[in-house]
Amino acid sequence: EEEEGGEYEDDEEEEEEVVLFPAKKASMVGNIMGKSRMLSDVVSEVKGIATKATSKGYVALREAKGFFSSDWENVLLVATRPSDQRPGPEHVERMLATIQTFARSMDLYSSSNPYRVTLRKLWAKMCERDWRTVVKAVYMFHQLLAQVEPEDAVIFKTMLEKMGKEVDKKTSERYFNKQRIFDVDDDSQALAPFVKAYGNYVIRRASMFTSQFEELNLLRDGTTLSGDDIVAQLLKAKKLLVAALACQVEPDSEADVTLACLDAVVRDAHTLFMLYDRKLGWIIKHKKKVFAQWDSEEANTLLEHFVKFRKDKLGAFQAFFKDSSALLELYGSKRVPGELLLPATPPYASL
Repeated sequence: EEEEGGEYEDDEEEEEEVVLFPAKKASMVGNIMGKSRMLSDVVSEVKGIATKATSKGYVALREAKGFFSSDWENVLLVATRPSDQRPGPEHVERMLATIQTFARSMDLYSSSNPYRVTLRKLWAKMCERDWRTVVKAVYMFHQLLAQVEPEDAVIFKTMLEKMGKEVDKKTSERYFNKQRIFDVDDDSQALAPFVKAYGNYVIRRASMFTSQFEELNLLRDGTTLSGDDIVAQLLKAKKLLVAALACQVEPDSEADVTLACLDAVVRDAHTLFMLYDRKLGWIIKHKKKVFAQWDSEEANTLLEHFVKFRKDKLGAFQAFFKDSSALLELYGSKRVPGELLLPATPPYASL
């Protein structure tokens, strides 16, 4: 039986946000604050890309054993073994290469659906107690989310939404329950804050966006998204940026694997902040059309909320990128984003 509160609920207290919405828009607040929707209209355009490939692949769907050779099983075992070393690029490449062989299927109920099997295997590793295995499994999941093709990303996201409502018989927990991921053993407590921050970020990312944040790229001229959905996408981006900023690697948690995770978060956050800035500008430019059904004063109040976040957090993100890139380059990372090439005051600051 599903636990009260639904999937991906926040377990930690967060700073209260005050956002005003028109009374008739009250029903959107649940979606705005990060609750995902099964087969939602928000990603319908992205899913349209996958339709043809999915229908062709479904006929050729094979049993899971055909997708998960002993070689793949060994890759996952080696990639998540309890050591301080990060999973090698060859492990990520092998995982992605395996996913490319999948016959695309939106059958959410087949236990042999390769997308489901992949998620289930990664979840099983996230449920272990050693922080190193947990973080490595989350890292592999993060790389999957960020690097798969958009068509595959849509299927993974949809499958994740369904699995998040189901109870795993082996653990008696809902799949991808964050509290289970955070429950590391006593010897791992020094790294527990990072495990929590990084796990929270990746699970949020998985439930909010596909690949390289394609949903935000739908905010463009000619979009078919409603004003409500446009607002929802920007609010999700804002919430995910806050989660990214929490992924700080303190001196006592520096290890090859935690730095690999930080590297991935920094690259994500840089892309996401730039998208947030650009799409906020687009919304403001087209606000009369976007908010055609809204009271103009209330729409401006909401836009001011978005602009304030950009203004208030720009300095914190600049420091995050500067400090993180210096640390990562010290350990050999290449071309890590070190700053946001954005003015302190955006051109749309005055509404």
